[in-house]
Amino acid sequence: MQMTEVLQKTKDILQAHKKKLIGIVIVIVLLSAASAGFQAIFQVKGVVTNVTESRITVANFFRTQTINLTGVPVNTTTIQLGDRAFIQKNLQGNILYVTVRSSENHKEKSKDWERGERGGDKDHF
Repeated sequence: MQMTEVLQKTKDILQAHKKKLIGIVIVIVLLSAASAGFQAIFQVKGVVTNVTESRITVANFFRTQTINLTGVPVNTTTIQLGDRAFIQKNLQGNILYVTVRSSENHKEKSKDWERGERGGDKDHF
């Protein structure tokens, strides 16, 4: 078989299954968009930029969000500016859990990584 024959057969196969292939691509794009949307709605990740008794403001690359922590068992006095926060919500918008990693802890882990000490990363979110 010559190269032109192989290309012609491939072209014929693609033409025969064109609608199926386009449908598969559309489904993949829609699922990816839905996944990104749900993650943006139900998860807040970023750096703490402001903390009050009942609110925390978290900024990331895309946006800044202020989350009301009233009724959530979180001690906001230990949260400092520059800490990294991860907040998970449920369908009703209620907070399921809050994880905060201090910036000092993050710097220490970076130094350990540079030294080649790559132990378990329990605080990673």
